[in-house]
Amino acid sequence: MVLKQIDGTNLIVVAAVNIDTYFMPVHDQLETEAQKHIEQIDRKFDDTTHRLKRRLYLIAGVVDILILLVALGFGIWFSHSISKPVKRLRDRVDQMSRGDLTTDFIPRGSTETTPARYPPSTR
Repeated sequence: MVLKQIDGTNLIVVAAVNIDTYFMPVHDQLETEAQKHIEQIDRKFDDTTHRLKRRLYLIAGVVDILILLVALGFGIWFSHSISKPVKRLRDRVDQMSRGDLTTDFIPRGSTETTPARYPPSTR
């Protein structure tokens, strides 16, 4: 509502507007636009979240594969370091079993083939 006195008179002009009729279409239009923007933001957020999850899964997969390869390499190295001296000992014992007593075995590597150190016997 607006009140305005006419200059030089005692008359007051009153203008009244039904707010619902005047502002509701604008309000409805603003609400519709706001809802469109909210839906657009939600879609972009979901797309970005999906892309980030895919990247995270890819990175996690690559890291898992690298860890697996390192573990596999360590396992192969460890089993080789144990089995190599045992194979040398087996070959020397095989030569001795065929009658070649000139062969000598010098233990090297892991302790699987080195003689145990017992305290000297007291006989």
